[in-house]
Amino acid sequence: EGLPQSSRISRIVFRYSDGRTLTFVPEAGREDFSEDDMHELVKVLEKASSIAEWSEVGNISGPGG
Repeated sequence: EGLPQSSRISRIVFRYSDGRTLTFVPEAGREDFSEDDMHELVKVLEKASSIAEWSEVGNISGPGG
């Protein structure tokens, strides 16, 4: 289809430092993620990253806190 065989992604695995994993797979009946799927995943990861960064900022106590 659109991407060369070497560029196709059939699963994405996140490995956490505590040993847990999170695996994303394409929708049922599809072998690979589409380019649109990848763009949407990037948006989700960017938003999650931003939320995590602001969460860390909110957990820093100031003077007397």
